[in-house]
Amino acid sequence: MGVRTPKKNDFAMNVPNFRRPAFITRLLPLSMPKVHAAGVVEGRVLDPIAGSYLLNARVSAKRTDLVALTGSTGGYRLGKLPAGRVTLRVIHPALEEAERVVQVVEGGAVRQDFELTTRSRSGSVETVQLTAFTVAANREMDAAAVAVNERRHTGNVRDVIAAAAFGDVSEGNVGEFIKLMPGVAILYAAGEASQISLRGFAETQTPITVEGNALPRASSSAVGASRGILLGQISM
Repeated sequence: MGVRTPKKNDFAMNVPNFRRPAFITRLLPLSMPKVHAAGVVEGRVLDPIAGSYLLNARVSAKRTDLVALTGSTGGYRLGKLPAGRVTLRVIHPALEEAERVVQVVEGGAVRQDFELTTRSRSGSVETVQLTAFTVAANREMDAAAVAVNERRHTGNVRDVIAAAAFGDVSEGNVGEFIKLMPGVAILYAAGEASQISLRGFAETQTPITVEGNALPRASSSAVGASRGILLGQISM
């Protein structure tokens, strides 16, 4: 009886295959969205004819809700502007609006100044040679525009007049400027405007401030001692 020696292939079907499919995991870095820093545009608004900077001129960026008003020095600042080309628009009463295209730099500041005037005053469109004449209404018209613009942007109910609208007043008494305003009564002493009464209140209950500073409320005049403010203390 012969014995057969087992061969290698005889056990091939009985040996389990322990190999498993290999999975390769590739870790990709998380891509964070790029944050764009906002740009800033700043500058000043000038009236070249009057030679003065404009207060409360409205500066806005078109196609956005960003608006700024110029301060007493004519300066403005617009922030949070997207980088790229932005159109700025400036508006002021009695003057023609202006537009400028500004290249806003990401995370930086760009300066853009404006000059506002009117064609009738600057003669930028056509030049017509006229004989010499005197214009007397220009100062009054500019003063009225200043007063209207101040009332428009004030935060409360306010009456505003510009002293330039009245020209030269004898002795420069402030009472002569405001005596025609609604609710104002002027008290005279020795023929001069002495004190102010508002809305029927006594002159001692009418405070006056100059550039935000309260004036002292103790005085003596031709009518005697008073806690009111003498208009002669205010220089024009």
